[in-house]
Amino acid sequence: SVSPYQRVKEFPNENLTVSGGKLFCNGCREELGLKATVVKLHVKSNKHKLGKEKLQGRNKEEIDIAQAFDTYNQKEHLAGETLSNDLQVYRTKVVKTFLKAGVPLNKVDLFRDILEEHGLQLAGRRVLSDLVPFICKQEVIKISQEIEEREVSVIFNGTTRIGEALVIILRFIGDDWEVTHRLICMQLLAKSLTGEEIARELKSVLQADYHVGSKALVGSMHDRASVNNVAMSTIKVLYPEVFNVGCFSHTIDHVGEKFKTPTLDEFVTAWITLFSHSPKAKLAWRTQTGKAVKTFSKTRWWSRWEVVNQLLELHGDILPFLHTHSDQGQATRSKMLSILQDPTKNILLQLEMAVVVDAGKQFLQATYDLEGHGTLVLQCYELIEAIFNFIRVRHFPNTDAIIHKYCTGQPSHIPTQWKQYAISCVQPGFDYFSSKFHGELGETLAAFKAARLFSPHKIVEIQPEASNIDSLKSFPFLQNDDLLSSMKSELPLYLSVAADVSTCVNPLVWWT
Repeated sequence: SVSPYQRVKEFPNENLTVSGGKLFCNGCREELGLKATVVKLHVKSNKHKLGKEKLQGRNKEEIDIAQAFDTYNQKEHLAGETLSNDLQVYRTKVVKTFLKAGVPLNKVDLFRDILEEHGLQLAGRRVLSDLVPFICKQEVIKISQEIEEREVSVIFNGTTRIGEALVIILRFIGDDWEVTHRLICMQLLAKSLTGEEIARELKSVLQADYHVGSKALVGSMHDRASVNNVAMSTIKVLYPEVFNVGCFSHTIDHVGEKFKTPTLDEFVTAWITLFSHSPKAKLAWRTQTGKAVKTFSKTRWWSRWEVVNQLLELHGDILPFLHTHSDQGQATRSKMLSILQDPTKNILLQLEMAVVVDAGKQFLQATYDLEGHGTLVLQCYELIEAIFNFIRVRHFPNTDAIIHKYCTGQPSHIPTQWKQYAISCVQPGFDYFSSKFHGELGETLAAFKAARLFSPHKIVEIQPEASNIDSLKSFPFLQNDDLLSSMKSELPLYLSVAADVSTCVNPLVWWT
């Protein structure tokens, strides 16, 4: 019979090995039969090819770690620097895995038996913790190499949720032409930062840590808080070609705050209060309706709309629920019952619910679409235009259904008055949206309109003339007459090549 060692010799460079008298594939991490046909089929499989690639990547990673250790130990002299490379690399990989998984290193003893199963000994928690600065430094080096000679954008923001934090993310197009994100800074702070302090942190991280050149930063994204605008005034001096974008999603989220719905506001405030600190009330609602109650969060976009949407969908369950569970929040419950049991207020409640759901749905969808991670620069303008079109068309199906339900048989001016009242509830939100995107965000929106010229799908629809290319000057990094002149010269060929491009094709893939 054929021995496992003979198969290893017959298939060199296929990462086969013998362990315990069995034939194993290191790349796929599985045992193989000894029949020649079995081994041949395995090494020709896609699974094996992917396994080999992953193994090569792991081997390269281990070599890189070992080399980095040699350099690092010359300066820092970590505990265990005299240990073998294999052991140092293994300990580093374990710590990296714990960090990726979010598992505290003080739990390493719970995993020690299985992690030391193959004879490589781990150190104690303190020694392993000393590896974290080394790992962090290697990540900085790795990201710096990734973005070398690339244009990048920066996303930064702070939060007051569970303390203050500053987060900075780089966004760029990688070698595979995929939009790539890298977290490069996360600081927990004792207090909020001023604009000058944010600018100083950005400068330190971008220039000192990641060596982003003055022309390499082409975009910045942040919410439109005044401190961020102050920070960008400084950053623009250092990076004159940056295109500064205040977060559209934050602006759209504020639209709902402008709706004027007095009856709904009173009811929803009481509803949120009823469930905010009562697991018993939440369980009772789920038992009755079969659905978990939607909850409100100050930091989740359009969460109040989600509450209203559920109240509209399950309106018939509200009154029975309040009657059945009379022990739940007496004062709060009384407020809601006073609205539901008053015929006029109950109708107003339903009407305001309906118009908020109809109007808010468009804004909610755009808010989350604009928070995505794809080629938003090519999509942003049309997402905003879709909202403008919705405001113009004014299709309110839920509102019309409520009016029809209660106004059938009434004089014709009654449903008209109801519709006018419903629209008046959301009109302040519409006005706010229009004022922002026709006003202070107008130039930014115009730039996104121009950006559609880079979409092979839209270029054929737009059919631009050479003069339209000048609109790309909205982007500071494209304010180059020679570059724009070359683009104008290529425009006829671009239109011809893009003529038959399917809308299913990713623009980034097409441009590769």
